Amino acid sequence: MKTVKTTRRTNLAAPMGQGVPFTNATGSLTGRAHGLGKWASLGQLAGAEVLRFMEDSDATDYIVYSYETPIAWHTPAGWYMVEQKFSRTTSCHQGQVRRAIAELTEVIETVEWAWDICNAIAEMPPVPPALKRALRF
Repeated sequence: MKTVKTTRRTNLAAPMGQGVPFTNATGSLTGRAHGLGKWASLGQLAGAEVLRFMEDSDATDYIVYSYETPIAWHTPAGWYMVEQKFSRTTSCHQGQVRRAIAELTEVIETVEWAWDICNAIAEMPPVPPALKRALRF
């Protein structure tokens, strides 16, 4: 699969949501699929973040790295964003990824909301003919 080249202004939601590999111009921010049972770099992760990464590793299917440190990953349960602070550059990367995750989550919630409405409409009883005439359907 071809790697998408990104800039600071690139919206990362598209490649992250589609599971497409991406990298910025310097190679310091990357996202790539993670196969089951594969080893992943821990970089500068520490403490509870390492434990969370290890717990999620078997179910993780996509990881976003700043340099060699995972700063976000995706599992069937959703996205996880590390809270640990790193360098100024990595903080900028975390901001970009956080915005992308928020956008992806918003899209998923909107689709689920629309689906709920469709299901509710499908379960409604038919409109009586007299009411149709009164409302001019």
